[in-house]
Amino acid sequence: MRIKDLFLLLLLFSSLLVNAQQKEIDSLENYYHYSQDAKRMEICLELSALYRNIDPSKGLEFAKEGITLARHFKDLKTEAAILNEMGVLYRKLGELDKAMLYHKDALVIFKSTNDIMGQAYCFSNIASVNIDMGYYEMALEYANRSLELKKKLGDENQIAYSLRIIASIYHESGRYSEALPYYNQAMDYYERLNNKTEKANVMLNKAIASSSLHDDFTPEIVDSLFSQAQIIYERVGSKYGVAAVHFHRADWEVRVENYTAAEQYYLKVLEITKEIDAKVLYLKALEKISEFYEIIGRNQTAYDYLSEYVRLQKELFSESKAKEVASIESRILLREQEQEIDVLEAQQKTRNVIIVMIFVLLIAIVLFLLFFNQRYKEIKRLNNKLNDEVTHRRKSEEKLKESEEQLKVLIEDKNRFLSIISHDLRSPFSGMYGLIYLMEEQYDELSDEKIKEIIDRLSKSSSQINELLEDLLSWANLSSGNIVFKPEIFNATKLINEVVDINTYRLQTKDISCRYDSSTQFIRADYFMVKTVFMNLLTNAIKFSDSNSQIEIEREIIDDRIVFSIIDHGIGMNEDALKKIQQPGKHVSKSGTMGEKGSGVGLLLVYDLLKKHGSQPEFSSSPGEGTTVKFSLPVK
Repeated sequence: MRIKDLFLLLLLFSSLLVNAQQKEIDSLENYYHYSQDAKRMEICLELSALYRNIDPSKGLEFAKEGITLARHFKDLKTEAAILNEMGVLYRKLGELDKAMLYHKDALVIFKSTNDIMGQAYCFSNIASVNIDMGYYEMALEYANRSLELKKKLGDENQIAYSLRIIASIYHESGRYSEALPYYNQAMDYYERLNNKTEKANVMLNKAIASSSLHDDFTPEIVDSLFSQAQIIYERVGSKYGVAAVHFHRADWEVRVENYTAAEQYYLKVLEITKEIDAKVLYLKALEKISEFYEIIGRNQTAYDYLSEYVRLQKELFSESKAKEVASIESRILLREQEQEIDVLEAQQKTRNVIIVMIFVLLIAIVLFLLFFNQRYKEIKRLNNKLNDEVTHRRKSEEKLKESEEQLKVLIEDKNRFLSIISHDLRSPFSGMYGLIYLMEEQYDELSDEKIKEIIDRLSKSSSQINELLEDLLSWANLSSGNIVFKPEIFNATKLINEVVDINTYRLQTKDISCRYDSSTQFIRADYFMVKTVFMNLLTNAIKFSDSNSQIEIEREIIDDRIVFSIIDHGIGMNEDALKKIQQPGKHVSKSGTMGEKGSGVGLLLVYDLLKKHGSQPEFSSSPGEGTTVKFSLPVK
């Protein structure tokens, strides 16, 4: 049994504390919303530490706010503590390079303030990062430096913790005999501290290390260590600890070919873990006992346990995948927030948001493929004829295809976004620059009438840029999932009236009238989204209408939906233009009857917003006869 398996079991021990931690988190978050200044800074530190094993990304949010407050109050001690905690959070997220940087930054501050225990904590955490990186000699160096400082301070609990880290480094690197003395010292400390649970944990580690010495270990010693650990777990009421002892003891009995005892211990593990609903350890035991029965030639029994293993593995895989998706979403949100800060500092970095999202998605797909490949090989080695594995593989391939399609959509959105930025946004800016340059160079020579004309053109360009940016922002937020669909019941007539009022200037400029039914009509939809749809469609109708014409907004109830029609009598579209505009996601831009510019983003936004309501725009048009746009929304 390798130490990686033991780390898995010890991680499961920590899960028993999650419920208690969640209650403490809820209480602190309530206090957080009402706290201010220094107290808020302290709560941020506590919450970041509590979220360490539950949601590291959430913990980073509190840590970053805490850092800002600590630097504002020039509180070096708290700043160092939060930096050190941020290193732990990044290590939990697998970002080891960032973790190392934050731990070293914290170490510099702790040294400057002569905080010995703070330095010891940093050395321990740097050792843990090096273990994850596989740099065992470097990890030993930092772990020993941490141990020396803790001995100077005389903190026996922390001394025992450092001894366990050093032992685990030797254990992980296969140097079992060198790990044993450190396990013994850790047990002595926990004995003096009367910490029975930790003593049992270390004793179990020692038993596993001793049994890994092959010909150099004494069976009686290993048996005694397992027995003592089991007795302590039973006294403190830890059924999970007892199950862990049986699990490793069974593995040891298989190695010494004591198959009768091994079978009894495996069966006890299954019985206890099923009773306490410890699914992961139960799954591990099913895999081991299936391998055990295959070794002794009881293939049918091995097959039965393997079938149960595959069934439960699928169930746990689904739960794990859901947590992984939640974690990815949380990390994407965190990166978006960081990008927003960068945008405020330099507008040119806006494109990085989309790049980061695609990069994270690609990493998730690669991790999923690696995990699937590993599981598939393990099950195929045991029994190539399992029908359940075939079904599992097909479902995984379907999920992969869905992920590939989603990736294609993201890439298309990115390219479309960059096209709009490079063409439609650059053009009005270039025009504005030319006009401003003209005024700067020839201001004294220009007449008042010419200056007024230039200012009018600058105003129109600014308005055009503002409208484009508003549409781009709405489209980007909708595409990234930042806009939440919130249907409610409201008066559609009142909404239409607001949209018409907003467009009064445009209507008056071209002497266009707008006719619609003013009677009350309630619908159930997202108010903001529907208003955006009407705003874009009415603006387009005005844009492509001739002067002295009329626009009608009609409605008709069909079954449980109401169909809205926006009708203009403008220039209309030919068949080719109509086909292009009816393709969802197609970027189409055309100038209006008075040369009004457009980006086509508004129509993209209309398609996405109506899709949320189970609808899409339908266009009918002929050149010179105008255009009709129809869409439907749910009735109250």
